[in-house]
Amino acid sequence: MSAAMTLEGTVNNFTGHFWMQNDVPAEDAGVLVNACNTDFRFLSLEVRELWGWRLVQWGSAFVLFAALDILLLFLHRADKGRRVTFVGLAGLVLLVSLGCLGGFAPYGSDLHYHMSRVAGIAEGLRTGQFPVFLYPDFLNGYGYASPIFYGEALLYIPALLVLAGYPLFTAYNFFNVLVNALTVGVTYLCLHKIFRRRLPAYVGTFLYACCNYRLFNLYWRQAAGEITAQIFLPVVLYGFWALYADDADETQRKGAWLPLLIGFTGLVQSHLLTTEITALAAVVLVVFCWRKALQPKRLMTLLKGAGLSVLLNLGFLVPFLQYMGGDYRITDVSSVNSPTATAVNWTMLLDFWTPTNMDTLRLGAGLVLGVVLYAALRAAGAHRKTDQLCLPCLVCAVGCIYLCSSFDWANFSNAVGQTLAHYACAVQFPFRFLVLASPCLCFVAAAGVARLQTDETLALHGRRAALACAACLLSVALVSAWMDMGQYLRGDYGRDRAGESRELDSGKVSSALEYLPVTFDPETSDNTALVVTDGVSADLVERRGLTLTLDAANGSGADGMVELPLIAYPGYTITRMDGGTAALTTLNDGRLGVVLAAGYDGLLTVEFSAPLTWRGAELVSALTLLALLWWGWRKRTGQPLLPVARRK
Repeated sequence: MSAAMTLEGTVNNFTGHFWMQNDVPAEDAGVLVNACNTDFRFLSLEVRELWGWRLVQWGSAFVLFAALDILLLFLHRADKGRRVTFVGLAGLVLLVSLGCLGGFAPYGSDLHYHMSRVAGIAEGLRTGQFPVFLYPDFLNGYGYASPIFYGEALLYIPALLVLAGYPLFTAYNFFNVLVNALTVGVTYLCLHKIFRRRLPAYVGTFLYACCNYRLFNLYWRQAAGEITAQIFLPVVLYGFWALYADDADETQRKGAWLPLLIGFTGLVQSHLLTTEITALAAVVLVVFCWRKALQPKRLMTLLKGAGLSVLLNLGFLVPFLQYMGGDYRITDVSSVNSPTATAVNWTMLLDFWTPTNMDTLRLGAGLVLGVVLYAALRAAGAHRKTDQLCLPCLVCAVGCIYLCSSFDWANFSNAVGQTLAHYACAVQFPFRFLVLASPCLCFVAAAGVARLQTDETLALHGRRAALACAACLLSVALVSAWMDMGQYLRGDYGRDRAGESRELDSGKVSSALEYLPVTFDPETSDNTALVVTDGVSADLVERRGLTLTLDAANGSGADGMVELPLIAYPGYTITRMDGGTAALTTLNDGRLGVVLAAGYDGLLTVEFSAPLTWRGAELVSALTLLALLWWGWRKRTGQPLLPVARRK
C-alpha cells in the first residue's frame, strides 16, 4: 500500500505508523524518505508491528462472538415466523452491504469529505473536545466548523473505532453497514406496526433498502448525511399515520408524538436539508388533513412531538442558529447556487436496465411495479382504512418527482428575489427530493401487497397471489440493485484505502467549504506559521488541537499583533496571560489574531471553548433525554411516572 506519511518527534527521533495490507509480500515492502532540507542524514529505520492493533482485533472478535451468541439465544426462543423474518432481514442487510465488506471503501464523489468528518471527530475527541464543534485537523489545522452546521451524531461511532485503532476506511465501512442494518430494522418495525402483517412489511422494507436512489447515495455519492437521514424517514411516516389514520388504534394515536420526536430528532442530527424537505412535506400533510389536524387531542399530540423535538435538539440548534447569524459562505445571500440544471428525467426514474450513475437516477423498477400493483387493486376493489395515507404519499412522491425533473428553478429564483432564493434553493441538487419520494412509494407498494393478502373475496387465492406478487417485486428490485452494487464488487469503479486522516487532502478539494467565513481564502491555510508585526516576537511552545501556547514578547512600545493559523470562529478565548495584557481580534482575512499590549513578555494560551449558552442548551437536551428515558422505563414497568401518596 502506497501512502504518504509525515513523521513526528524530536530532533533526532521521528516516528509514525502506516497500514500494510495482508496481500503485500514482506519482501516487496519499502520506504522512500523525502527530506525537506539538504542537511539531512538517515541513520536507521525500524519497522515493527504495533501489538495494540492485535489487542483491538481480539477485543473486536470477542464482542462479535458475544453478540452472535445473544442473537442465537434469541432465535432459539423465537417462533418459526420470527426466525424466518430475521433471516430475511439479515440477508437483506448483507445484500445491500456487499460493496462495503471488502478491503477498501467504494469511491463516491463525497467520500473524502465524509471520511474527513469522521477523522475530524476522532481528532477533536483526542484533543479534548466533547461534543466536537470544530475539526482541529481540517485545513492544515486552521479548524473547520462543519459539526455546528451539520448534525453528525451517528458519526461518533466510526470516530470511536478510529480512536480504538481501526483504519479510517474500515471504520467508515462499518458505519455504512450499520446504517444499512438500522434502515432495514427501523423500516420493518414501522411498516409492521402499520400493516400488522409480516409480508407487506418485509416487501416495503426490501424495496426501500434496495431503492436505487438510496444505493445511489450509499455508493455513488457516499452521502453519509443523507443515508443516515433515510433511516428516520419511515419513523416520521409511521408517526403521521398513527396520528391521522383511522386504522390506528387509540394507543398508537396517543403515542404518535414519540415516533415524530424520534424521526425528526434523527433527521436534525443527520442532515438538515432532508429535515427541511420533510418538514415542508409535513406542513402540507397537516393542511391536507386539516379537519383531523385541528382536533384538540391530535393537535396537542403534534405540538407535544414538535416541542420535545426542539428541547431534545437544543444542544445542536443553539450553536447552529448563532453561527447562521454570522457572515459565512452558507449565509451569504449574494451567492445563490440555483439548481438550474438537473440530470433527472422523469422517464429515467422508471428505467430498469440502465445502471445508476452520476448522469442517470432511478427510483427502481421494484418500486414502480409496486405502485402499479396498488393502483390496479385500488381501481378494482373497495377502500381500506390502511390505505388512507397512500393518496398523500402518492401526491408527495409525484410532487417530488416534478421538483427534480420538470420544475423551472431558474425562473423561480428570479421571481422570489435573491435573499429568499438563497435559502429556498439550498437543496443544491433537485434530485434530493427523491429522498422523500422513496419511502412514500415503498409504503404504497407495501399497501398493495397488504390489500391483496387480506382481500376477502379472493380468500386463499389472495394469500397465494400476494406471495407471488411479493416474489416478483423482490426479484425485480434485487436485479435492479445488483446492477448498481455489482459495479463496485467487480472493481469497475474506484476504491479507496485511506487508513489515516493524514492521507486525506486539506479539505480544499474534498469539501465545498460552505462553512468558512466569507473573508477567509482557503489558500491561506497553506501557511501555518505565526506572523508578527514589527517589534513583536512569538514562538509556538505547544499545540494540542485548537489550543496554542505561545511565548510572546512585544518590545515595540505600542500594541503589537500575532496572527495565528486559526480561523476566527466564535468561541476562542485566552485562558492564560503571564506577561501582561492581550486580547483576541478577527483579522480582515478571517483569521484569528492576538493583540499584545506594549511590554507584554510571557506565555499566552489561546483555545476554543464552548460558550455557557451552548453548555446550557446541552444541559436542557440532556435533561430532556433523561426525562424521556425515565418516562419509558416507568411505562414499561407499569409504574406511575410520579410517586402517589398512599392514604392510611
